[in-house]
Amino acid sequence: MLRLSGRLALWLGFFALASALFLGLVYLLSRRPVITSVPITPTDGELVLVGQGFGDRQGASTVEATFGGKATTLDAIVQWSDTRTVAALPSEASSGTVRVIRRGILGERASEAVPFVIRLPGLPSRPFGYEVPVQPESPWPTFRRDHRNTGRSPLPAVYTGDRPWSFTTGKGIFSTPVVDGDGVIYVGSADHVFYALYPDGREKWRFETGEIIDSAAALARAVSIPVIASGGISTLEDIRALCEAGAIAAAITGRAIYEGTLDFAAAQRLADRLSRGMQ
Repeated sequence: MLRLSGRLALWLGFFALASALFLGLVYLLSRRPVITSVPITPTDGELVLVGQGFGDRQGASTVEATFGGKATTLDAIVQWSDTRTVAALPSEASSGTVRVIRRGILGERASEAVPFVIRLPGLPSRPFGYEVPVQPESPWPTFRRDHRNTGRSPLPAVYTGDRPWSFTTGKGIFSTPVVDGDGVIYVGSADHVFYALYPDGREKWRFETGEIIDSAAALARAVSIPVIASGGISTLEDIRALCEAGAIAAAITGRAIYEGTLDFAAAQRLADRLSRGMQ
């Protein structure tokens, strides 16, 4: 009886040790790098990755950045620790995504790809001192003019005795207009229409969105990063209009697909066809 109990204890000890080794191996295999934040990076600067599970030493691990449709391994590692890694970006880099790939005797584990943003050169914009990449020549390029929403302008008011003009929309306007460098005014209305008006109040063009517009536009400066359209996209004609406008990389159409007003497959086929120059 004592001999049997000794064997049982031996087997139980062996089983416990094997279980611990197995669970440890599973933990090591399942523990992957996690990137929690990537601060905005200056042009020709260093990409800072904050997270966990990068590994105390770099070893064979790498940082992989994807921009311009191409994945690039960042060889110039400035700092490497388990929670913070810094890598120098090549001069041709643009905004994209980045991930950490940790390699070891147990194989390869990669983090999820997270976006990083390279600050555009020349900010703040001149002559009005904007701190976002808006049209520098515009006197009122975004909601309440600047990113602090002050509603203040450095331009003096000029009144020459002329009469203010008015323009009638189908329903109310719930946001502030924006004005480009040529004095053209852009504003959306609850009548589902986005308007462009000449400085004298005449209509230049209009665009029907299919939804109410209750936020102001932003006159973006020409940039190299992708532009994504969102809001009021509900028909194939909206997709066609965005494609014909150019410079639009993608569109968010969740509500229209959910409500059944837009067929996703048909919209993708149309976008693909128009992007190839086909009608």
